[in-house]
Amino acid sequence: MPVTTRNLSRAEIEARRDELLVRLGMTWDELSERRTSGVLTADEWEAWEELDGLGFLLGQ
Repeated sequence: MPVTTRNLSRAEIEARRDELLVRLGMTWDELSERRTSGVLTADEWEAWEELDGLGFLLGQ
């Protein structure tokens, strides 16, 4: 199966990060605290995984 890649600008990556946090209704710190406490819902865990990847792309 062919792989599709996209070239995203830094602004697009940051916008996606912000969109995920708004959808969850949390700040990064709140989500991080929930992760540390081990109480993420399935949706929060999925968002965390994507946010982790976005952070990697942003060099964070």
